[in-house]
Amino acid sequence: YTHRITDETVFVHPSILSYKRLLNTVLEIRAEFPLEMSDALRERRSSVETLLKELRTQAEANLSDWSGPYRCQYGEYYHNPFFHCSTWLSPALAWETELSMTKRILEGALLHPVRAQGEFGLDLR
Repeated sequence: YTHRITDETVFVHPSILSYKRLLNTVLEIRAEFPLEMSDALRERRSSVETLLKELRTQAEANLSDWSGPYRCQYGEYYHNPFFHCSTWLSPALAWETELSMTKRILEGALLHPVRAQGEFGLDLR
């Protein structure tokens, strides 16, 4: 896949890379704050909030380069003068999806240990 703005080429789907990073983060936090610790859920919640805040900051920085929507005869588009490109899709949409997905996964995997019991009785905490 080639990133349409940075022209960076990767040989796996970008979502796979995001999920791998997220899984590694979950595993690190679980190892650092095992449920046996008295304040594990509080520490995990703090970690989740910090990670989401960092991701929002990254999104805001990325989106600050974009302007629009602008109207033309074909519809609305967005422009990024830094990368000299335009797109029909709102750049905010990808970040909203990333933030939502990250929040759901982090909260589900770290803050709701009861729901982390697998269908086949596997302990996924």
